[in-house]
Amino acid sequence: MKIFSHSLPEKQHAFLTKRHGINKADIHYLKLKQFSKISNLTKRSLIYLADSFNCNIEDLIFLDQSHSSKCVTIKSLKKINDKCYPSVFDGDAIVSKVHGKVLCVITADCAPILLYDGKTEISGAIHSGWRGAFEGIVESKIKSFEEFGSERSDIKAVLGPTISQEMYEVKDDFLSLFIKDNPKNSEFFNFRKKITFDLRKFVLKKMSDLGVSFISHLDHCTLLDAENFFSHRRSTIQGKIETKRQISAIKV
Repeated sequence: MKIFSHSLPEKQHAFLTKRHGINKADIHYLKLKQFSKISNLTKRSLIYLADSFNCNIEDLIFLDQSHSSKCVTIKSLKKINDKCYPSVFDGDAIVSKVHGKVLCVITADCAPILLYDGKTEISGAIHSGWRGAFEGIVESKIKSFEEFGSERSDIKAVLGPTISQEMYEVKDDFLSLFIKDNPKNSEFFNFRKKITFDLRKFVLKKMSDLGVSFISHLDHCTLLDAENFFSHRRSTIQGKIETKRQISAIKV
């Protein structure tokens, strides 16, 4: 199953569900070009993804994500040399103007964000957990768009399925970190029976403050919707380890 936003061209982007997920560990094998070692789930999903965007598997680009603020920029095909394998770069955001390539991020509670500038035909994708958002992954991404020639007011952004505030319980030290950085960050917390954090609102506010004019989001909660989404926190609550991720992708 694929989920789309009306804010972006339907044939150009997709938020995939767990049915077409990927094993997180397989990113390592893809990075090493050891395609034979990846799981059947990942193999099927890569084929499905490539077919969905009418491209080849080698046109897919993934990130080896680490909750950083690093944004990868791809300006030409010279940076993409792999054949028969998806490319994998270190970072948590990617921007490209190389037509025909599909930019992919993987998540299991964190916020996947797809961006597009129709005037300059530049696409981008962000994996934003709380740490990446706190340390500037969104700012880094918008700066990369500008380096390609985009105007912030021309960028359209869609935030996909992520954990809802209702289910994102945090501790006092987490709250203190945000309040110490900026007392106004209290607006992203709820203090009823427990402290909860609104990651979606925090990221959307950052993009709005940066001047991104066209911003939308999907209301799917990855933790509550176990039928369609993997959730790291849900697995933790159940005493398990979540090793799978859903893919969000946008074509350049």
